[in-house]
Amino acid sequence: MNPFHVALLNYNSIPKDIQEYQLRIELGVNTVLTDGILFFNAYESSKYPEVICDTKYFFIYSTDHAVGSGGLYWGKGNELDLSDFQEIALITSGYQSETPVLMRIPAEELPDNEVLHLFYHTVGNEPGNSGYQQTRLITSQGGSELHTMSWTDRGRPLGILSGENHTGYFRPQRIGPNNYRGTHITKGGIPQPWYFSTSTDGRVWTRSQEYDARSFVPEVGDWIKPSYGDFFDYLGRKWWIGTLSKAQDSENTNGVQKQLVLCKSNNNFQVTEIVQILNNGNYTRNHGVKIDGNLAYIYTENPSPSNIYSSKFDLRNLKKNL
Repeated sequence: MNPFHVALLNYNSIPKDIQEYQLRIELGVNTVLTDGILFFNAYESSKYPEVICDTKYFFIYSTDHAVGSGGLYWGKGNELDLSDFQEIALITSGYQSETPVLMRIPAEELPDNEVLHLFYHTVGNEPGNSGYQQTRLITSQGGSELHTMSWTDRGRPLGILSGENHTGYFRPQRIGPNNYRGTHITKGGIPQPWYFSTSTDGRVWTRSQEYDARSFVPEVGDWIKPSYGDFFDYLGRKWWIGTLSKAQDSENTNGVQKQLVLCKSNNNFQVTEIVQILNNGNYTRNHGVKIDGNLAYIYTENPSPSNIYSSKFDLRNLKKNL
């Protein structure tokens, strides 16, 4: 058999949708949380040497619109499919703390050694929030487990501009030295306007242009949620796997009107095209993504209140979409 036919057979054997969709973190069983899990994301321990962790990965997540103080939690494991997931502890709480994202900024770009930056948001009645839900930032030099670290309160790095009422769901990206770009909303409710903010040090952020979350979406009224998923480079270009929110999404449906989509992106983290709806088009809630070689590990919140399901997608499928 010639090499072309061998390659064709190999390609045809690659699963074209997500595989091994399994319940991994059940409320009240694998976690102390009982009212839902939000913003579940994986981190490679080797890339965060200031975090004391004896497994290959750790995971950070939060409560989901909890009544009361909410909280940011972490767990650990050696498997990205969460088959050996172990919850560790609460990192911090207060004023419905939720949607955590950890970013490491090299010390040479900072005036101190507090390289660990943990972003999240709180509700409007937190003192200092001026009545608005805002993104918060705490930093640490590490040296212990996440829940025993000393954290410095860095305030509200995005600020709040005229006409805005919610700067949460922030997800920052490090483009290069002194070059950071993040996505977040600027108003609560539906529809949600998404915006970029930029920074040179990860601590002071400036509002940039509005994020186009709709023009490329086939169904009128639908939009993507760029902070729910992840951007990655593969086959010489940038892609995004994440959450598409349906037009009928509302409080009345408990948010279970979202789909998992594979998209093309430009190098500025702007999604430009939806190329495939994954998970057989099923409706769930939001998604987190971790890339490992040719595989995307996907963490799905489902139903509501949300457990976490793990699955994987073979990125070699992307060859047909170049």
